[in-house]
Amino acid sequence: MKLINLMFLFLFKPCALEAFKGGHDPMFGFIQPNNVLEIFQRWMVQHSVLYADLSTTWRRFQIFKTNVQRAFDLNEKHGGLTTFGLTQFADLTPQEFLKNQLIPGIAKVSVNRF
Repeated sequence: MKLINLMFLFLFKPCALEAFKGGHDPMFGFIQPNNVLEIFQRWMVQHSVLYADLSTTWRRFQIFKTNVQRAFDLNEKHGGLTTFGLTQFADLTPQEFLKNQLIPGIAKVSVNRF
């Protein structure tokens, strides 16, 4: 399992990533289309995250990219009045976060308020 995660960390680094706007996170620096995978790798190390297999790692990376984009969009929307960035929950969907972290035991809560 650890070998699969290491393969992900190094094997997919050269892959082209979907384009998205650059943003800045105080801990991880500027996030550009060419370094989101690198940011994800650093985030995994920072938070000691290891996934069970390559498909789970890839799925979590896709969620991570979506959350990075969401944080960037919210930072633009709020014009510096507040700052959104990466946390230890950056690989969770909003639904997973609500269900497992924020409100355990609540099955359905709307996450479309932003």
